[in-house]
Amino acid sequence: AGAFAALVVSHDNSELSETNPIFAGNIPSGERIQIVTGTPAKNRPIFSLRKRNERVIPLSNYIETGRISPEAVEYLKKKVSMGANIAISGGVGTGKTTFLNSLVSVLKGTSKRVVLIEDTPEVIVDCDDKVELTTSKYVDLIDLLRSAMRLNGDIVIVGETRKGEEADVLIKIWNSGSKGGFNTIHANDAQSALKKYEQYLREVGSGSRIGDILEAINVVVALKKKENNTSYISEIAEVKGYNYDSKKYILKYIYESNGENLKV
Repeated sequence: AGAFAALVVSHDNSELSETNPIFAGNIPSGERIQIVTGTPAKNRPIFSLRKRNERVIPLSNYIETGRISPEAVEYLKKKVSMGANIAISGGVGTGKTTFLNSLVSVLKGTSKRVVLIEDTPEVIVDCDDKVELTTSKYVDLIDLLRSAMRLNGDIVIVGETRKGEEADVLIKIWNSGSKGGFNTIHANDAQSALKKYEQYLREVGSGSRIGDILEAINVVVALKKKENNTSYISEIAEVKGYNYDSKKYILKYIYESNGENLKV
């Protein structure tokens, strides 16, 4: 195990030691790997490998398995074709990226330029005019987002937002004439997802950015997971405004489900 860990980090021109016992990176085939060694791991190396999806699950499969309604799928397809900015939220393991891939597949054959930015290669974009960017040891998500502003992207897809600076630049891109976009974020429902963007933006400035969020994000899709680990779409909501008295976003719920119709 120790030899394997050393081999993986050496490919990234890094090394593991007592003072540097944690490594996060990609192996040559593209999968994301997390390694913890030394004292934090009780001297037993720990590995976590995140394998990239080899195929895209069609939206029709979500309908057939009761994870979403046909009407909701048609609504999302229409929004994608209209150039909506769509946030996909959910907890760990709810299938956010898998569903993101399914939505992105709607873009197949588009003449728009798609810019994709990820930490780990997971999103599959099947169109002719695309720019695929992945972070490295020396280039982080912020660097790539700033580059995206100069790459003339019509549609900007960001695999996941985790920090204030990332949210800040993404919101600016989406508010600068983009013709659609996708992003995933850790939050349990649509209201919480928008609050999470708000929280991230407060990390980079004290002023209210609610107006920027309202302008940038058109639709929020929320996913949840049943006790049997089967994920489903729990909410689809249009962002309509903000109630400053209740401090909540005004949402028009297009679709809601508690997962009772699952056939998986």
